[in-house]
Amino acid sequence: MSKIFRRKGLALLSGILCLLATGIIVTVLINDPHKPETRPWSAWVQANFTRTIQVNGVNQVLAKTGWVYFGLFKGYKEKSYSGNYQGLRTEYFEVFKEFDNVFNLKILYAVIGCLVVGGIVLILSAGLSFYNEFTKSSYVILGSVGLYIFNGVAFFFMLCAVGLFSGLYHQQIKKNVLKSSEIDEGFNSEDNASLKFSFWILVGACFLPLINMLLTFLNSARAKSYFNKTTTIPTSNVDGMMLY
Repeated sequence: MSKIFRRKGLALLSGILCLLATGIIVTVLINDPHKPETRPWSAWVQANFTRTIQVNGVNQVLAKTGWVYFGLFKGYKEKSYSGNYQGLRTEYFEVFKEFDNVFNLKILYAVIGCLVVGGIVLILSAGLSFYNEFTKSSYVILGSVGLYIFNGVAFFFMLCAVGLFSGLYHQQIKKNVLKSSEIDEGFNSEDNASLKFSFWILVGACFLPLINMLLTFLNSARAKSYFNKTTTIPTSNVDGMMLY
C-alpha cells in the first residue's frame, strides 16, 4: 500500500477547504435576518418598497416606504404608509408562510435540499481527504478517484442550488415579494430587489470543490525536465573492436 497523496499537506488542505465550504453552506442555511446587526450580510434577498396613493384624483408615488430582508427560512419587513420611512411598522415572518402564493416555494425547497446534500457530501470528502493524508489506502475509491467523485458531486449540488435560486429570483422574486393584500394597499416592489451577501458567498463557495479537484490533479502530476540529461553514446562491436 502507498499514499495516494505523494505531496505532503495537499490532502490536509483539501479537507480544510471541504470543511470551509460546509461551514458556508450551514451559515447561509441558518442565517437569521431578524437581527438588525447581522441583517445586511445574513439575508439572501433585500427588496425596497414604493407606494402609490391618490391625491386629488392623481396617482402619486411615495418613495422610501419600507423594505424586506429574508433568507431561506426567516425574514424581516418594515413598511411606512406615509413615505420617507416615517411610522415604520415592523413585521417578522417565516418565509414559507409569508410567500405562500407569492412565488414558487417548491423551488426554494429544492434549493435547501441541494444545499443539504452538498454539505453532507463535502463532509464525506473532508473525511476522505484526512484519511488519505494520514493513512495508506489500498482501495482506489478511497483515493484520488473518490476525491474526484465526492468533490464533483458537491460542486454539482451547490451549483444547482445557486442556479435554482438565481432563476427563482429573476423570474419571480425580482417582480414581486408582496402579498396581494399589500399590493391592494398600493405597495410595489417590482425591480427593487437585489441579491445579498448570503447568496454571493455561496457562489464563491462553489469554487472550493473545484480547487480540491485541482489539488488532487496536482498531486498526481509529474513535472518533466528536459535539462541535465545524460547523453547515451552509441557503440557497436565489429570483430571484437569497439567503435566510437
